[in-house]
Amino acid sequence: MAVGWENIVGETSANLSLLNRQLSDNGKKIRCVITNAYGNVTSDEVNLNVNIALQITLQPIAQIVDDGNVANFSVTATGLTPISYQWYRNGSPIVGQTSNTLNLTSPYSYNGSNIYCEVSNSITSIQTDTVSLTVNAILTITTQPLPQTVDDGSDAIFTIAASGTPNITYQWQRNGIDIVGENATTLTLTSPYSYDGSTIRCAINNPLYPSTPLYSNSVALNVTAIPLYFTTQPLTQNKHDAEDLTLSVAVAGTYSSSVNYQWYKGVTPVGTNSNTFTIGNIKNADAASYHCVASDGITPDATSNNAVIMVYHWVEKTSNTAQNINKIFALDTSNSFAVCDNSIFLKSTNGGDTWAASTLPVVGNYSGVHFTSANEGWVCGYFNNLGVNVPIILKTINGGSTWVQQTVTLDPTWLFGYRPNDIAFYDSNNGWFGGITNYGDDAIFKTTDGGATWVNITFFFPESLYFFYTINDIVPISATEALFYGQEVDGHSSFIGFSLNGNAITYLPYNGDAGTKQVSVVGSDLYYTTGLDLIGYSSNLGVNRTFLDFSSSGATTGIFFTDAITGHSSTSLGEVFRHFEVFDNFEPQEFDNGGDVTTWISMASSTHGFISGFGGKIFKYQL
Repeated sequence: MAVGWENIVGETSANLSLLNRQLSDNGKKIRCVITNAYGNVTSDEVNLNVNIALQITLQPIAQIVDDGNVANFSVTATGLTPISYQWYRNGSPIVGQTSNTLNLTSPYSYNGSNIYCEVSNSITSIQTDTVSLTVNAILTITTQPLPQTVDDGSDAIFTIAASGTPNITYQWQRNGIDIVGENATTLTLTSPYSYDGSTIRCAINNPLYPSTPLYSNSVALNVTAIPLYFTTQPLTQNKHDAEDLTLSVAVAGTYSSSVNYQWYKGVTPVGTNSNTFTIGNIKNADAASYHCVASDGITPDATSNNAVIMVYHWVEKTSNTAQNINKIFALDTSNSFAVCDNSIFLKSTNGGDTWAASTLPVVGNYSGVHFTSANEGWVCGYFNNLGVNVPIILKTINGGSTWVQQTVTLDPTWLFGYRPNDIAFYDSNNGWFGGITNYGDDAIFKTTDGGATWVNITFFFPESLYFFYTINDIVPISATEALFYGQEVDGHSSFIGFSLNGNAITYLPYNGDAGTKQVSVVGSDLYYTTGLDLIGYSSNLGVNRTFLDFSSSGATTGIFFTDAITGHSSTSLGEVFRHFEVFDNFEPQEFDNGGDVTTWISMASSTHGFISGFGGKIFKYQL
């Protein structure tokens, strides 16, 4: 063998192994000369290429860093390129880390790891030294809580912010003592007066941080007391005589748990130390302005709004007549009418505050009045002509300025004539009047043309024990049907009642109970006077009847209900009772008629109506 062309000593076999070649051998040419007895031959020439060996010239270094900083590792290698890198943690490749540098951001999860890099080229692979990574946990308060001054009732809010190695926990403290359940970065104290003057701080913990807890600044909380104030004010109310009045208040404030209350009627102290003030069975004398003063002994006293209390009660009005008023009719809250002895007619157009008196054109005794509007109405009565009662029916279409007498034809067998007691209309055309003949058979008169013609419908109460009966009150139901109530007379007071639909009469059973002067019908509920110290009641318009005792020894004279529960009743002793709230609850109302007899009650609503009586007396229900 020869190199360049020198023989390589000792290399005389068919194979050549060149060991420990140096970079200086790179590029040399090699050939082989083959010789035998017949001669020699030379092989082709080949080049000797000597590559640089793969080696690490700079090893990675162990790292100690704080969490939040970057841990940097690097390696330097030489050799045949390209050279590739793969970093390992505890023997497992770190995904994506294939450069000669390894940068670990916020590296706490790598704390205690062993790091090395595997370096490779197309010829071989080698591994760096294994080095350690130590990461120190950190904990830092970046936002401190601030001192607070708030009003009680407002929220006191403290906030802290911290950074560092997870997981950070928070515990707020008051005067160095943990506030139970307050473990967030924000502390919100609602209605915080109990914390007034406290020192607030937050203890921050991290089990990895060697110096925990880390305390925030201690800051002061000052809370200003809220003076008492009313959250519920006493309410202005309109009450009815005999009702109960209740006024209530509620207060709030820093010291609202310990409050004294003083109620005032005007400037006069009333009531007890309570947030509720009650007057049972209120009277008009109780009508006033009421307020409450609340005191906690620390903050200024609080005074409530005024609650103006007004009481519906009976007030006597001037009627401009001294005649007995036999019946009164409240059409609405403006227009009312009444008929009196000696042919006197009364009218009010201002809600009954003043009354105008006039004389009806036919002299007689009038006992019935009904209006369908402010202009259209009727009155009924009679005069006696030589022992015969002659009925009078008058109609007006101008509110009583003028009247027209309507024709009534009597049965010629009625020797003593006919005496109307009441008249009622369903509308401008359909109406009835009824009374007494004083001679056995009785009759109802019906019109369908506004009174231009009246038709006699004779009836005889089938279970009657006596000859004489009178119709005292008529209640229209429809254009064709009305209810009639009255009593047997001739010294007796037995109830009679029936319905008349067209000419068909349906009688109520005779129960031997007392008779009636006035009835009040609301739906199927019937209340009626009895002439006794009792009130009659029926839930089916009189078919079945019972008595209600309303604690009076006087005979009932008038009654009127505006709904099934609310109504008034008067007695012969000058008393007035109001029924309200629950069934069979009658309470006496203030009423002073000088001992005169009351005759009739008429209500346009539960808050507006009248009681009439002898001596021209009219009482209005008003505030």
